[in-house]
This record gives sequence, structure tokens and C-alpha cells, in this order.
Amino acid sequence: MTELKRLGIFAKKILCGDVITNVVVVATLVLMVLPNVVEMKYLGLKLSHLAVDEATGIVYVGGENHLYQLDADLNVLT
Repeated sequence: MTELKRLGIFAKKILCGDVITNVVVVATLVLMVLPNVVEMKYLGLKLSHLAVDEATGIVYVGGENHLYQLDADLNVLT
């Protein structure tokens, strides 16, 4: 059986199926075609420096007028 005939049989099965199946198939095909792009924008503080004390695991993150100390699990230390 040629690929075209197999595709035709597949299309007939889809068209003869129930509406929910058709919607799921069409939605899946549309999602496969759409680009997988996520755009994110950070509006918080602008951080420009990072240092790690390898002996203690403390992470230092700094920016304009800000300095944060984080533990190895990235929790803020007070």
C-alpha cells in the first residue's frame, strides 16, 4: 500500500470519528506547527554582579545600591 493510500485511509478514519477526536487531532497539529517561543520580561532590580564563596557556598548578588547574600539553596540570608 502506498503512503498516499495510507494517508487517505488515516484521513477517512479521522473524518468518520467523533467530533471530540477531530478537535483533539486538529489542536495537536496546530500546536505542532506553532513555534515554541516564550517571551519573558523582568521588571525588577537590575543585578550586575555575582560571586560565590566556594568554602561556605554563600552566593553574593549585587546591583545598584543592593547586595544580597544567598545560601546554597538560593534562600536570602538575613
